[in-house]
Amino acid sequence: MQLPSALILTTLLASFAMSARAVYPPPNDYIMSMGLDWANNYLSVYNSKGEDAFRWYKDYRRIRGSSTTTLADGSSRPLFKLDSTNDYCRHNKRFLQYNGQAWAERDYRLQIRDHRADMWHFNYPDKSGVRRYYRFNKNSSNMGGRIYRVARGQKDVLEGLLRTNVRYDKWWNDPKGRNTFTLSIVDEAPVVSDPEQSIQVDSLYRLLIPLSSNSPKWSC
Repeated sequence: MQLPSALILTTLLASFAMSARAVYPPPNDYIMSMGLDWANNYLSVYNSKGEDAFRWYKDYRRIRGSSTTTLADGSSRPLFKLDSTNDYCRHNKRFLQYNGQAWAERDYRLQIRDHRADMWHFNYPDKSGVRRYYRFNKNSSNMGGRIYRVARGQKDVLEGLLRTNVRYDKWWNDPKGRNTFTLSIVDEAPVVSDPEQSIQVDSLYRLLIPLSSNSPKWSC
């Protein structure tokens, strides 16, 4: 597994999962296997029943550092796309969605911090047009962490927990258990009526993706 890429995907996944709270009300888990399976040209993010809740697509363009990340629902219907021009290994990154506008509708930033855990910040406007801001505090010892909704002058609100664990759900068909990333959306997280108008998972961008060094789609 390559840590930087995994962090990127898990953060995106987290925010997307939050955006789908109206479809899958909290408390709720979103799960991704640490093993990669690109057979269908996407990576699956499962709900607790083993059904595809989200699908991740990633494409690198010819220009170095230029990439497009697409989050789709379980039937491969695109929810939104994020573009980056600095998607390098061990480098501060930024992923944006413009939707034909001059300003970014969604904005995800990864801050690489030497000798400390990396940090994600992301924001997007809700359906009423109010921009919501989030922070992902990664654990220093593993890929887990906590996702908070933040606002100046207000107390941070916990909205998601990210953990690495071994799961024994029957639908894995694996008696030894499966190494996974699990994103849990907590009850404090507000429910939204439109899955595309919420925190772009990210709370799920942080969710889950164990990337392997031999995968052609993930170079770090």
